[in-house]
Amino acid sequence: MKTLDQEFEDHLANSADKLNFQIYDRDWNANQWSGSIKLRNDQLRIELYCERGLLSLNISPQTGKENFIDAELLNSYLTLQEETEQLTKWARKKIVNRRIGLDEQVNLLTSKRTNLEQIFSKKQLKKTLKELQQLGEERFNNSL
Repeated sequence: MKTLDQEFEDHLANSADKLNFQIYDRDWNANQWSGSIKLRNDQLRIELYCERGLLSLNISPQTGKENFIDAELLNSYLTLQEETEQLTKWARKKIVNRRIGLDEQVNLLTSKRTNLEQIFSKKQLKKTLKELQQLGEERFNNSL
């Protein structure tokens, strides 16, 4: 099994460098196989998070305290914002519950960077966090 540093180099280091992210915190517990690498640039914070060997990317606004949000949830949120047609209940549920791998999560960061910066801007932040909370609850309720 790869270490968190190896996974970082394999999946995130190049993209993070291109987007001017700098590491500001590392934490690793080898006994529990969990930890994180946190980075930030002028607009966003990101976290490569490992829990028992499962990797995920979390994204936080740069302003205020850390408030990391799962990239999968952000992907659903941005996808729903792009929809121009009224979605059926089934189509919405499919978008809300969509799982994506780490490479797709990193791709979200690079391809939707402008969108992420916009939804996490000071002007939009409060509205965005409220809508993400509601979307997270919807996702949770879908899994029951």
